[in-house]
Amino acid sequence: MTRLIKFKGKTTDTNEWVYGYLMGKDIIGDFMNHYFVIPKTVSQFTGKIDKNGVDIYENDICNANYFKLHIVDFWQNGFHFKCSRFESHHTFSTAKHTFEVVGNIFDNADLIANRSGCH
Repeated sequence: MTRLIKFKGKTTDTNEWVYGYLMGKDIIGDFMNHYFVIPKTVSQFTGKIDKNGVDIYENDICNANYFKLHIVDFWQNGFHFKCSRFESHHTFSTAKHTFEVVGNIFDNADLIANRSGCH
């Protein structure tokens, strides 16, 4: 089984999200187009899709059953949910959770800025 490896990032000129292959630390594209992106916004696809059919990327903010407003993070060779306040990580398992992407740390930092807890 082949795993789909793709990325997203915000363009340097329009600040819009683009999707495709990582062609350098600041270039995302496909066979026809390429875009210069802000390096800190480059996020890898996790291979998971949320309950609404939305691709889940690193740095997305998700709710998953009792985990609320957790950040998707690449940690110890795999994707996990991270509670930024306590730096705790939770396993990224579709068998136990129903995921929903509610934003990302770049466009929706306000969602996680004033959290009092992680659940």
